Amino acid sequence: TDCSIDTFSEIEKMNNLIDSLLTLSNLDNKKMETTFIFPLLEEEIKKYDSKIKKKNIKISNIKNFDTKLNINSEHFKILFSNLLSNAIKYNKDNWNIDIILNEKSLSIKDNWIWIDNWNKDRIFEKFFREEFARSENGFGIWLSLVKKIVDLYSWKIEMKWEKWVWTEFIIKF
Repeated sequence: TDCSIDTFSEIEKMNNLIDSLLTLSNLDNKKMETTFIFPLLEEEIKKYDSKIKKKNIKISNIKNFDTKLNINSEHFKILFSNLLSNAIKYNKDNWNIDIILNEKSLSIKDNWIWIDNWNKDRIFEKFFREEFARSENGFGIWLSLVKKIVDLYSWKIEMKWEKWVWTEFIIKF
């Protein structure tokens, strides 16, 4: 029975990888329209509600600016969802995630460093994963997907951190 659970788990991981790769390859084929960003953030945060509650994480500092972007809303959901998912996964229990949206940028900051300084330039490579993160579910594909979306819209992404204290991703529109 343990073997069948392991097999099912591996099949599920492979299905997720295939879905991720298909998403990566199909990004350019979507319709764009002027979209309010704040409701998209709220929608994605709600999807992670059980994980947020399980780790007793507080989401704070969300600013409701009337930020509108000419985008495909699915692209933005994928981008934000991946950054939020990592912030939740690699954050400590009982800590915060700060999300700040304004007219020119989106910032997601968690209270834990999970990227080593010498790997900062590799973090957006497909299949790259930090040593400690290899025990977590995933394939190292999602941050490359985030980067592809950022590039598609000619935005910029910046990563800042203070070792063992916090990590912040900033998307500049």
